[in-house]
Amino acid sequence: MCTLVRSYFRGGTSLLARQADRESRRMKNIDAALTRIENGKYGFCEETGEPIGIPRLLFRPTARLCIEAKERQENHYRKAR
Repeated sequence: MCTLVRSYFRGGTSLLARQADRESRRMKNIDAALTRIENGKYGFCEETGEPIGIPRLLFRPTARLCIEAKERQENHYRKAR
């Protein structure tokens, strides 16, 4: 098999692995959101305890952090890089 064909198949395999990983993380996030609903904690920021807000929950129903806490988290990761 030529190198081009081999690299194509390897790329396809890694793409499938990444997709499976994303789906697995998505299912874990959905399960965690359902648990928060059952516990009465859904819709409240895990960092601040404040309401996450309807617009954010409509955009990302599995959100654990309010937008301000998420922005702080992202800024922290950017600075650490």
